[in-house]
Amino acid sequence: MKKRLLSWVVIAMFSVMTAVMCSACSLDGLFGGSAETYTVTYYVDGEVWKTVTATDGELIVLPNYESETEIFNGWKLNGQGDAMNGIYTVNGNTIFIADFKESVKLTFYVNNEVWKVDYTEPGQLFFLPVVADSVSYKFNGWKINGQGETLNNSCTVEEATVFVADVTDTGKRLLTYIVDGSAWKAVEVNKDTNVALDTVTETNGRTFKGWKVNGEGTTYTNYALQEDTVLVAYFTCQLTFNNDGNISNKEVEEGTEITLDTLTSNTKTFDGWKINGQGNLLTGKYTITKNTNFVAHYVCTVTFNNNGKTTTKKVDAGSQITLETLASTSTKGFMGWKINGQGNALKGNYTVNNHITFVAIFADIEWVATSFGGLNIRGDCVWTGSNSIYYSEYENQYVYQLDNWYTKSWSGYGAEISGECIWKNSYGEWCYSYGTDHYVLGSSNNWQETTWKELTNFNGLDVWRANDGTVYYSSGTSHYLLNGQTWVIVSSWNGMNFYGRNIWTKDDEVYCSDGNNQYQLIDGEWIEKSWGSNLTNFEGQYVWNNGVNYYYSYKDEQYILNTNGIWVEKEWCGFTPSLGYSSKTIKLSKSFSALNSVISFFNSSKHLFPFLLSPFSKYSHLFSAISLNCSTFLFIYPPFTNMV
Repeated sequence: MKKRLLSWVVIAMFSVMTAVMCSACSLDGLFGGSAETYTVTYYVDGEVWKTVTATDGELIVLPNYESETEIFNGWKLNGQGDAMNGIYTVNGNTIFIADFKESVKLTFYVNNEVWKVDYTEPGQLFFLPVVADSVSYKFNGWKINGQGETLNNSCTVEEATVFVADVTDTGKRLLTYIVDGSAWKAVEVNKDTNVALDTVTETNGRTFKGWKVNGEGTTYTNYALQEDTVLVAYFTCQLTFNNDGNISNKEVEEGTEITLDTLTSNTKTFDGWKINGQGNLLTGKYTITKNTNFVAHYVCTVTFNNNGKTTTKKVDAGSQITLETLASTSTKGFMGWKINGQGNALKGNYTVNNHITFVAIFADIEWVATSFGGLNIRGDCVWTGSNSIYYSEYENQYVYQLDNWYTKSWSGYGAEISGECIWKNSYGEWCYSYGTDHYVLGSSNNWQETTWKELTNFNGLDVWRANDGTVYYSSGTSHYLLNGQTWVIVSSWNGMNFYGRNIWTKDDEVYCSDGNNQYQLIDGEWIEKSWGSNLTNFEGQYVWNNGVNYYYSYKDEQYILNTNGIWVEKEWCGFTPSLGYSSKTIKLSKSFSALNSVISFFNSSKHLFPFLLSPFSKYSHLFSAISLNCSTFLFIYPPFTNMV
């Protein structure tokens, strides 16, 4: 009651003083003056605790000071007089010093551990705290120094006192599991009983090893609790380091910081590690949080040398680049690129695994006249076996050996086969199909009779191969694909009307040109194709290439396919294959070291009209000749795309 009355008195005094101060401020402002500012400093135990500013005559509220070791009594002005609380009027620079009451320390123990520390005035009645019951014990009250009667509610002391909780053991203990910093599970278990600890199955890419008490010390999978216990999951991580297929392994504790190795190579440049070969490059320090597969990452310098002019670029090791197709001139044809100027000429895609230099290769283009001694053969009947080049036209069977054609006698069924009906199956075997006559060229270089399922009557002339290696047969509206030894109907091509002889390929593209029917094969479906040129009605069997460009030759129609995919009219220098009705590309087997592209034309009377872009080797005169009157032969020499 006295404290409440004092509060009302203080509030009344504050109201009167506020009114007086406001009047003073009004008069001061009326005469144009301004109030002076002062500093108020608070000291606790000889050190500045707080500093504030206030104007002359301003009322301030003295702050309360919270102490964990003493009982705060109030503030003494300059450390003298009575301790003050509440309101104070500032009239100059002021210093307050904290004043504390006499106190005694109270220490409370629960299960032999300090549970709480408090302070009270000697002889002052205070209320004893209450400890909540737990799984392990039931709280009964407090005993001074752990002895005597059990106290509850309130107590008075004259000196520092230790209170010990009086508890009843329940015989149970609380087992708390912590996984990744969060409570995973809490269970009650019997005291002193060895229990099998739970297993963490969702490891997030780590290996679970067991539990550690409070995350430290020994790893347990079984444990007997004496007291409430916190177990923290312990994980290790499996590390794999993949350096170009060379694998090393290491096991580390989760959270371990490792230093990634810096590798060296004489053939490429190491620039770091990638997790699973993807994502950001990593170097230096790395903290392990899960099983991790590190893949060494290298870059390669690719140099292109075009007639002495070099350009370079850096690519990831193992990446695929597309070699640029350089423009040919009227006298020089681009053959491709050779690594360091040696080996086979390359075009298309190339996988870069080391630093590499590509040298552009060009060859002269010219027309050359030669003779095969009047030999009258059809270019579409020339084909390559495993090790030789053959000519087959029913009773006329030849093999090319030592720069000349020699009569060939086949064992088995090949006495009267025609080369235009020979094709390759999906296993790379040479096959002959004409009507119901079907043979395959065996390993002993003899023709063996064979059978096909579902499709038994067909002509090998209309068998064709897509760039993915799939073998097809197309005859009008009948379309099949070869699955092993079985021809399967391509149902999605129902209604398509074309013949396999009119399929032709350019790079990785497959086209069908059958008169007005012009299509491109995309993702297994035929899509209408517009050439955007004057040549829109033509047949693919008259399309040919010399390793550099694609041409169409039919009677007096001569075209070249430009880089924009447009057919434009073509004039030939020195010779015009105006009688060309068909074409065939012949590839040498790997036993030949020189050429592998041949272009052969033949006229309506089945005379040979082939072209070789020559003289390139001792085989240059072999592969193409053109017969105007069975005695005059012409040759052409092109750059070749692939060398074997």
